[in-house]
Amino acid sequence: MMNGATTRPFAGTAPGRPVLMTHRDAELVRQSLPQFTRVSTEYAYTGARLEYGGRSMNARVHGVDSEYRDIRNFLPEKGGRFLNERDVAERRRVVFFGDAVKKRLFGSTPAVGKKVKMWGSWFTVVGVLRHRVNMMNYYGDDRDKVMIPASTFRAMKGWR
Repeated sequence: MMNGATTRPFAGTAPGRPVLMTHRDAELVRQSLPQFTRVSTEYAYTGARLEYGGRSMNARVHGVDSEYRDIRNFLPEKGGRFLNERDVAERRRVVFFGDAVKKRLFGSTPAVGKKVKMWGSWFTVVGVLRHRVNMMNYYGDDRDKVMIPASTFRAMKGWR
């Protein structure tokens, strides 16, 4: 389920009215619909500047919950991991990179355990996406994405 817009008039309002979901909506789905085995919020932000060792780049940052890994099959390269429940619960400043982001920022140097600067704060790299062919590329190719805990995203950007 994603944000969208109404298609029909209702109670005096015109079609095209925005329908925006919040983190609370995801919690309600999680609690009310047990047949949904995985639920994750997802915030997308373009143009975040990442810095490491004299290199910098702009990337799209997504704030997600730990369940996102299984929903989108985000498998990490060996030696790393995806965001976990503690990362989300504790609003940790950790990051999971798409493999193209890792390559542009770190080259052939291992990234896991290193710190990158984003939004004026330091984030620890916990994993890198295992290279794969991806046919579902909403918001761009997964190789070019940067994932942080949704709770961290909300705290830093003030988004609901």
